Amino acid sequence: MWHKITTAAQLTTLETGENIIKYPVSGGPAADFNDANPDNISLRVVTQNDPVTATLDIAVVPSKVKYDAVLGIGGVVFGPVQKSYEEVVAENVWWVFDPNERG
Repeated sequence: MWHKITTAAQLTTLETGENIIKYPVSGGPAADFNDANPDNISLRVVTQNDPVTATLDIAVVPSKVKYDAVLGIGGVVFGPVQKSYEEVVAENVWWVFDPNERG
């Protein structure tokens, strides 16, 4: 089940390779997660998490692009974006998955 990130404590345990979601991609923050419109969901992957400096590096996970072995994915290389825990919480659009809960 996806849970909205509302505290920095939720970010401290994220590990490299874990997914987080930006939802909604457009419009104001939502109180509940709704996957009815996949175009309004952006899957991201944690590339680095540093609880000491309270920063998180995340990268876009491309889904509808063709892989090009020479140029990278669709000719575009997606580099990670660094965000502070404070930014992630303040944006109010980030969600983390809890595999221990069923929706």
